[in-house]
Amino acid sequence: MLSTTLLFALDNTIVANIQPAIINDFGHLELFAWIGTGFALGTMFILLWGKVYGIFNIKWVYIFNIFLFEAGSALCGAAPNIEALIIGRVIAGVGGSGMYSGTLTYVSVLCNSQEKPAYLAGSTVVWGIGSVLGPVVGGAFAMSSATWRWGFYINLPIGAIFAPVYFLLFPSIDPHPCKTLADKLLLIDWISALIFLSGSTCLTITLTFGGVI
Repeated sequence: MLSTTLLFALDNTIVANIQPAIINDFGHLELFAWIGTGFALGTMFILLWGKVYGIFNIKWVYIFNIFLFEAGSALCGAAPNIEALIIGRVIAGVGGSGMYSGTLTYVSVLCNSQEKPAYLAGSTVVWGIGSVLGPVVGGAFAMSSATWRWGFYINLPIGAIFAPVYFLLFPSIDPHPCKTLADKLLLIDWISALIFLSGSTCLTITLTFGGVI
């Protein structure tokens, strides 16, 4: 689980030193801010994921989010233009927030009251390490022959290495084993989720593009 936390934190800050190289390749300086904002918008799904983990099988929701994050990273690395890169960042943000929410869910379900502080502290430490390493790793790729694209591709081999762990060792926990898929979908408060996502999106865009007050 800590591997996914590391990847999420790394991807959150890795663009800090590769954005100039991206703009140099693609142009469109007016879309520069969306490289970071797109990822932030994707992470707004974290509240919805928390609800989903309380309804559906935790293991498979977690693995789905890992796949979503890796797919977004692959799209960013292979992006033919800046628009595709931004879409990839949004997808990676959605998957990354789901991975982080899944880590917290597993800790809350599997650990007792004495173990939780240690695991949460470990997750926080790994998050800090990933956040610090992000600009360093991104800058190193941007200045090397690997190019900035490997700042996103790096997530793929790491995910592949840990894939057997995700599939074989993660416990399968279904909070509502007797309910059908339709019944589970009805348990989600879709209206509240839509209101939260809309409000968060508006706030993020306003803070990013609103200028100096």
